[in-house]
Amino acid sequence: MHRLAKGLPEATPTAASIAAIVSNRSLLSDPDPVPELAHQLTQALRSALASVQDRLEAAFAAGQAQLEGSALWSRLGDEQRAALASTCQLTPSGRDPGGTEAEIIASLESRSLNDRHNLLDAIPQRFARALQEAGRLLEPKAQRVVLPAATLKNTEELDHWLQQVRTLVAGKIQDGPVIV
Repeated sequence: MHRLAKGLPEATPTAASIAAIVSNRSLLSDPDPVPELAHQLTQALRSALASVQDRLEAAFAAGQAQLEGSALWSRLGDEQRAALASTCQLTPSGRDPGGTEAEIIASLESRSLNDRHNLLDAIPQRFARALQEAGRLLEPKAQRVVLPAATLKNTEELDHWLQQVRTLVAGKIQDGPVIV
């Protein structure tokens, strides 16, 4: 369980306790120190799993709302939407049981916390890709324009950035439809 809890704040004090048990050879001590450590790690892992699952569900719902609010997506047929959802892996992950210690271990061995965080980071890109692909289906000559990143501190900087974006998009729009 300690290996699965790598990166969690609770892993550090339990690592010290585990090292003390090993170095003092107190595994068979009375009272047994292992159940309390297992309980602490189980609670930490359960909490971390629930948190990342909530965030995954929220990210998926936001992406789904973005798709449903898109004029491109609404112009697609049901089969096209289903094909794009499959291609872009827009299937929500099921909720892990996360009840017992064994269920938590099995869940984390099938997909680690790091893998779940990577999935969380990937969800917005998957939905953006689905919209981009929808644009390609509906407007085959459409081209994707990536807007420049900026940190804007005042309205003058905003106006300058908007002018840059306008120039960039205007240059591309001459060649056909633009997807931003």
